[in-house]
Amino acid sequence: MKHLFFIFNILWLCPSFTSAQGIEFFHGSWSDALEKAKSSEKLIFIDAYAQWCGPCKKMAATAFRDEKVGKFFNDNFISLKIDWESEEAADLKGKFAVTAFPTLFFVNAKGELIKKEIGGRDAEGLLALAKSISSRVDNSKEFEAEYLKGNRDSTLVYNYVKALNKAGKPTLKIVNEYISKQKDLSTPGNLKIIYEGSTEADSKVFEMLLANKSKIIEIVGEKAVYDKIEKACQKTVNKAIQFQNKDLLNEANNKMEASKHSNASSFATTSIMDYCKSIGDADGFCVACKTYVKDIKTEDPAKLHNLAKDIVQNFPKDKNAMKLAEKFAEKATKNSEVYEYFYTYANILFQNGSSKDALKVANKTKENMQKKGLPTYQFDVLITKIKESNS
Repeated sequence: MKHLFFIFNILWLCPSFTSAQGIEFFHGSWSDALEKAKSSEKLIFIDAYAQWCGPCKKMAATAFRDEKVGKFFNDNFISLKIDWESEEAADLKGKFAVTAFPTLFFVNAKGELIKKEIGGRDAEGLLALAKSISSRVDNSKEFEAEYLKGNRDSTLVYNYVKALNKAGKPTLKIVNEYISKQKDLSTPGNLKIIYEGSTEADSKVFEMLLANKSKIIEIVGEKAVYDKIEKACQKTVNKAIQFQNKDLLNEANNKMEASKHSNASSFATTSIMDYCKSIGDADGFCVACKTYVKDIKTEDPAKLHNLAKDIVQNFPKDKNAMKLAEKFAEKATKNSEVYEYFYTYANILFQNGSSKDALKVANKTKENMQKKGLPTYQFDVLITKIKESNS
C-alpha cells in the first residue's frame, strides 16, 4: 500500500512532467457522443470518476496518458471522462449504475451497455480490456450470409471486410479472392476494398494501396490512409517479432519509407528496438536507442526515462547497455522533478557499481520529498540496500 501511495504521489503531484500523449477525451453532450459514435462507427468508453478518488487520479495520470493506450482508444472509441458527482452526470445516472470509483463503461452507439468494469487499471490492463471489448463486437454475420450466397457487390464486400477487421478476424483471403476477379481496380468501390483490406504490409493488397495511394486519399482522406499504412506495417513488425524474421522487419520499415509517411524514421527505430529486445540483441537495441534520440531530438524526460527502464528490464547484465541507461536516466532527472526518475537513476548507478553517487542521489531526493511531506518508503529501502552492500 505504501508503495502504491508513493507511485501515486510521484505521478499525480507532478502532472506537468508526464507525457501529454494518450486518450483524447470527447467534450460534448451525451447525445453528441452517441451521434459521433454512430457516424464514426465506434464504441463509447466512459470513465466514471470522483474528484476525491485516488485510483481515479492515478489512472488519469498514468494509463490514460500512455501512448499505446491513447492510440487504441482514439482509433476505436469515443471516450468520455465524467465526474459522477457533478451535474454533468445527472442524465446518465439513470442509465448506468455506479457503486464504486472508478467505474469503466463500454457502450455501443445505441447507448446500450456492453461491459461494466469497477476499479482502476494500469496501462497494460486497460489496453487488454479495451481490445477484448472491441473484438467482441462482431457485426460480420450480417454480411457473411450474403457473401456466401455469391453476392460480390463492392459495398457488401467492403462492409463485410470492415466488420471482420473490427472483430479482429482475418480478411486477406476474402480480399484477394474478390480482387482477383476484378477487371477494373480503379473504381471507388474497389479502391475502398483495397484500403480496408490492407491490414498487413507483407501482402499484395498493401502494395496495391501504395500504388493507388493518391486516389484512395481522395476517397477516404489523407489521415485515414496514413493511419492504415502505419497499422499494417506495425502488424508486419509484430509478425517479424513473433517469428524472429528480420526480412519481415525490413519489409515493414521499407514500405513505411516508400509510403513517405511522416513517422517513417521514428517507426523504423522503434520497430528495430522492439525486435532487438525480442531476440536479446543489446548492441542493436542501444544503436537504435541512440538513433531514436538523435532523430527525434528528444529532451522529453518521460521518453528518456522509459528508454532507461527498458534497458534495465531487458539487458541488466550488459555493461555497455547499462551505461547508456545511466546516461538516459541522468538526462531525464536534469529536465524533470518527477521523483520516480531520480529513483531509477539512483538504482541504475547502484547496479553499475557507483554506490557513492547512488547514495548521494537517493539521499538528496529523499530530503526534497520530506520537505514536501511525501512518503519516502521506496527511497528508504534503496538507501538501506546501498548501505548494506558497502558494509
